[in-house]
Amino acid sequence: MIRLLTLAAAALVLTGCISLVPKASELPPRYTLEAEPAVPVASRLPVTLAVADARAEGAINTSKIAVRTASNEIRYMPDGEWSDRLPRIVSLLLERAAENQGRLLAVSDRVALPLADYVVYTDIQTFEADRTASPEQVDVIFRVRLENRTGSVLGAQRFSASRPLNDIDTAGVAGALNEAAAAAAADAADWMIGVIEAAEVSREAQQERRDRRASSR
Repeated sequence: MIRLLTLAAAALVLTGCISLVPKASELPPRYTLEAEPAVPVASRLPVTLAVADARAEGAINTSKIAVRTASNEIRYMPDGEWSDRLPRIVSLLLERAAENQGRLLAVSDRVALPLADYVVYTDIQTFEADRTASPEQVDVIFRVRLENRTGSVLGAQRFSASRPLNDIDTAGVAGALNEAAAAAAADAADWMIGVIEAAEVSREAQQERRDRRASSR
């Protein structure tokens, strides 16, 4: 009897705890960025790519969702945030965009791949809803720089994307920014893979020439 009473009391306590969990609609929203879907490929390059932590000025180096309200003024959406600091989720977006290309042996951050064959650095220049534009829109602009293992710069490129701002609530702004960021990240991944592929072809050609010279001696 005592055991039954104990179990009943525990069940009541558990039921009370469960009832304290708010509904999904009552939880504060957090938004993230999703890369475009993976594309199946036939072959991979036997190289690795590390994505360094992105850089951004203080106004967007935050989890707050930025809105440009004047040429030199930025405010923030009041009822929702990114799931992490913006540079962090942009770095993860680029990592996943490159990984979804399916062309590289491995893609990760510099902690997981400290001796990667290639490293990409990102400078986020714009990531905001622009209420000064007509019609209103969201803008994403970032610059990437690709280096090889020795630190030689293979190329740098600016990528941008805009989307119309149809809904001015936080979910609408975050969704439009996600679409723009995913498109820009996919373009950046295409560019990076192309540069890496050209670098690998050049490296293999140089190695073949060295081998021929060595064999002719």
